[in-house]
Amino acid sequence: PTMIIISVKHLKDLQKSFQRIKQRSLLPILNFIKIEADGKMAKVTKNGLDTFVVYKIPADSKIKCSVLVQESVLWNVVSFSNPNDIVVISWNEKNYTVECGELKIKNIAEDILHFPTTQEPGADTGTKINIGEIQQLQSIIIDEEIKTEASYVFAGNGKAAGSDRFVGYCVDFTGDLKLSLRKEVLSILPPDEMEIRQSDNYDFFITEYFTYGFIRSEIKFFDIQKFFVIPPKLKGFYLNKEDLLKFVDLIIKSS
Repeated sequence: PTMIIISVKHLKDLQKSFQRIKQRSLLPILNFIKIEADGKMAKVTKNGLDTFVVYKIPADSKIKCSVLVQESVLWNVVSFSNPNDIVVISWNEKNYTVECGELKIKNIAEDILHFPTTQEPGADTGTKINIGEIQQLQSIIIDEEIKTEASYVFAGNGKAAGSDRFVGYCVDFTGDLKLSLRKEVLSILPPDEMEIRQSDNYDFFITEYFTYGFIRSEIKFFDIQKFFVIPPKLKGFYLNKEDLLKFVDLIIKSS
């Protein structure tokens, strides 16, 4: 049988990222992840159609090969293994086996041609941004079933802003792109510096080791930073933050 060997440590790191992507599709094939190995590296792909992630991790394989593994099976093996252990994935035309130490799970193999292809980012150089600069805005926006502007962070023209229609928050943004980012996008991405490339259908967030792809929003960039401009002649006043929070707690308890 063909074989790929991957350390549990690398798979545990991968598991944290993959579990952030919620599976909304009823397609059974999307319960699998694709592992493509070529010598000393493996490319591991999870595809949710509107969202996908591709990670590159160290792995050992004698030949260039690829296999589909049911995600729940792989994570069950990883969960019961120590970081210093290794996972061996072997397969033939009919079955695949995932084993680590004395733990061994065998399943029917799926045709890898049934797995949906993921769109590749273009070769053009994108724009570098730090997601950590704008990730705090996800706590302001809401997650609506039917998306409106209140479900998005709009980043562009030097600012990134979000609002739930009652409360808004605006921060500096160094990227020169104009982005409409859903709450789920901000919650999935790590707070790292990465390169953004765009196609007609997808926004790609890329580093040396991973690529996240998100289907582009139907709601286009909307410059809401104008609502955060304070008129220069407007008089204000100061409040003590701790006193204000105590007052809010009192009102909540009283109601």
